[in-house]
Amino acid sequence: MAQPRRDQLIRLVRRTDVEHETAAFVIDRQARGVSPRTVEFYADELRYLRDFLETQQVTTVERITPTIVRQYLLHLAARRFLRGGHSWVADGVLCSTTVEEVLVTSQ
Repeated sequence: MAQPRRDQLIRLVRRTDVEHETAAFVIDRQARGVSPRTVEFYADELRYLRDFLETQQVTTVERITPTIVRQYLLHLAARRFLRGGHSWVADGVLCSTTVEEVLVTSQ
């Protein structure tokens, strides 16, 4: 039997709202007994992520691409640089390993 072509396959993908998923992550961390300060840190960082994604018109998890992740990491690097914090960017080049780790962790 011939395999269907990729464009012939019906894909059933549950659309997941970024706000819902980030809230679920915070609740999961609370349920796992993570310290309240760590949960607060996660909630703040996820709020920054949601705000950034909103500026990119990304409202579902499925629309987050490697390019969006790279842009966000550059955005974070600039924000942290301005605050004097750690940056993931060296000499203006974002490490692809960092992007891959972020994408793998988010799946």
